[in-house]
Amino acid sequence: GITQVSQAISEMDKVTQQNASLVEEASTAALSLEEQAARLTEAVDVFRLNKHSVSAEPRGAGEPVSFATV
Repeated sequence: GITQVSQAISEMDKVTQQNASLVEEASTAALSLEEQAARLTEAVDVFRLNKHSVSAEPRGAGEPVSFATV
């Protein structure tokens, strides 16, 4: 009777605490992933091309590559 109810409540409390801990860990991991994604986005932005920098026709194999001078 009472002992079983007490044990059940104790077990539920234990599981609830474990779940709260897992939620905290998941939240921390999500924040970390968000920060990493932002840094990755900044890193790959270097490789973005505007629509005018890419030619619609491929360059021939023997044609020289022109470089901009500063």
